[in-house]
Amino acid sequence: MPVISLEDHFVSEALHASPSVSNLGLHMFPPQVVSKLRDIREGRIDDLNHGGISVQVISAIPSLESPKICRDTNLQISQSVRDFPHRFSGFACLPMMDPAAARTELEYCVEELKFPGALVPNHAGGTFYDAEQYLPFWKKVEELNTLIYIHPTPPDPAHAKFYQGNYSKDLGTMLGMHLWGWHTDVGSHILRLFFSGLFDKCPKLKIAIGHMGEMLPFMKGRIRYAAAQSWLKYERTFDKVWDENLWFTTSMFDMGAMTCLVRSASIDRIMYSVDYPLVPMDDSVDFIRQLRESGLLTEQELEKVLYKNAEQLLGIDIRCE
Repeated sequence: MPVISLEDHFVSEALHASPSVSNLGLHMFPPQVVSKLRDIREGRIDDLNHGGISVQVISAIPSLESPKICRDTNLQISQSVRDFPHRFSGFACLPMMDPAAARTELEYCVEELKFPGALVPNHAGGTFYDAEQYLPFWKKVEELNTLIYIHPTPPDPAHAKFYQGNYSKDLGTMLGMHLWGWHTDVGSHILRLFFSGLFDKCPKLKIAIGHMGEMLPFMKGRIRYAAAQSWLKYERTFDKVWDENLWFTTSMFDMGAMTCLVRSASIDRIMYSVDYPLVPMDDSVDFIRQLRESGLLTEQELEKVLYKNAEQLLGIDIRCE
């Protein structure tokens, strides 16, 4: 069965040569992972073959970069997509600190480079995208009929202090990042966008989030109850936004979380992702095996999750070379 994987990262040559590369924390990863992060050519395809991945949607590790670094990054992605058109697609890297520049780069990447969307960090230096200055950006997203994938990123310094406690500083950093904080932050970001009325202003937005819904599926009933209070007036209810504006990817391999997501979201809204190379391909192979053996999904539902939903949403050609 074909597999399309979203949320698989790389570090561009432009970013690696920039002083801001020090903010990525690459020193925390084994050398082989750093090497894989920089390879979006034959070496990566070898790993795709090993993991049974037909097409990978490449995205730069989410960080706040200048328009020039974003442009150079996007051109590097585009070159690999052109060279390996049936193995790679690409999400745009956008300079989200500058909403006007982000809008311009998104338009270029969608219209000229033919990218099916963009992957953006969860905030811009502590500013979330419900802020008024981002409304023209969202209008452009809707006009282009493209997808924005909101990906976790470390909390800003002021917020990071919240996660420090009676344990080591390193553990506090982990707590604010992949251990807990950045997932709840993305879930909170979706709620910010909803309560700001963004989906009434841009009713056709398409937004994806990863990690089995970034905590939201577990809390969906509670959120629906609160959002339905009579004094909150939205043309698009939270349920409508959930069903029509949001997509969810796996990007973690946990059957309990997957069960919660499947029970709370339409199977047509769930897509597969590995989080490569930060997660080994062997883990992906094992998770797909678990999905097949669990009985959680029918064969038709498994097809939707593994490739058909992404194929339809992103317009991806799944033919393998």
